[in-house]
Amino acid sequence: MEHATSADPVLPDAVLDERRLRLEVPAQPSEVARVRHAVVDLLVRAGIPSTVVDDIELVVSELVSNAVVHGRPAPVSVDVGIGHGEVAVAVSNRGSPDAIPAVESWVLPAPQALSGRGLAIVRRLSDRVDVRGSGENTVVVVRRRVPGGSGPS
Repeated sequence: MEHATSADPVLPDAVLDERRLRLEVPAQPSEVARVRHAVVDLLVRAGIPSTVVDDIELVVSELVSNAVVHGRPAPVSVDVGIGHGEVAVAVSNRGSPDAIPAVESWVLPAPQALSGRGLAIVRRLSDRVDVRGSGENTVVVVRRRVPGGSGPS
């Protein structure tokens, strides 16, 4: 495992190897893009197919954005792992897990709705979604299979 150096503008806080990424960022909207780019970089370096990279990029963007907007003003953690034919992403933040609706209710709103599509998109692009937590800590874990089981195991 190697630590990214401060000369690396995309991954200054990441602990990174070829299969795992861990970031902890301030709960600020400006951090969403930095996290998204770091995740994409990991997946591309690991040889994950572009369709999966694109889906995970959108999922990470939605989950980190929600953690920033709806969570408490505390750091947001993002963990990504590649193995066993899938990509797993966990986004953790301070905030009650009870504030997140049941995954089964994550459906697209009416076309005229101005918001509310993010969690439905996360659900559609993921093979599995779990919301975990206790007290004031929430973790959303998503898993996405890699077609053909390619990628590191």
